[in-house]
Amino acid sequence: REQESRPQLLIIEASGVANTALLASHAMIPGFRLEGIVTVVDAETIGERLSDDYVGTTVQRQIEAADVLVINKTDLAGTGDLERASELIGALAPGSLVVEAVNAQVPIVFLVGESLESDLDLFEVRNSSGDGGEPHAAHETWSWECDSVINRDRFEAVLESLPDRVLRVKGVVNFDASPIHRSIIQRVGSRLAISQGAAWGSDRVISRVVLIGLPNSINPEALTEAFNAAAISLA
Repeated sequence: REQESRPQLLIIEASGVANTALLASHAMIPGFRLEGIVTVVDAETIGERLSDDYVGTTVQRQIEAADVLVINKTDLAGTGDLERASELIGALAPGSLVVEAVNAQVPIVFLVGESLESDLDLFEVRNSSGDGGEPHAAHETWSWECDSVINRDRFEAVLESLPDRVLRVKGVVNFDASPIHRSIIQRVGSRLAISQGAAWGSDRVISRVVLIGLPNSINPEALTEAFNAAAISLA
């Protein structure tokens, strides 16, 4: 029976030995969109887990499948342990986002982003320490809008050139290849998804993009120039 109110977000917490890539494949069914796979690793014991005869392969696959990797318990790990954890993760998942954490406290926007509607209401760079002043690292948000038609190839090239510290990109874009419908942009880590949205109809046709990144990851002038260059009438 169809529910009157459908959830906007589903979070699946997998077991420590789960095949996370297989679980995530179910997000490809109609009506669902994958926000990303998040894997939490222990800064002190990740090396030991990877070399374990029983679970080492599983742990490796979980790291390789992740879009976001949280290195947890950084307050308990020594400098050597933390550097080793970063090296191991970098070798196994070079395209993933890596966030360090204490007590697994991570800004929610790093993990699942914000709703697209609220994201696209932001039109300036801002610093945020989270709701209620939570003791996690700040993040920056930057947005761009353009009423010109956007060249898809140039737009994707801009996304590929973004710094690693830019964690997420969301947007609604008017591409030259599909001018009748909105194109919905979702990018986390190295995973980019572009899907067809609703028809523009009588609505104002305007492209809007939001970036979320770690502190000092966003250069507004450079980003504006790069995205403007993807607009056909501004190139």
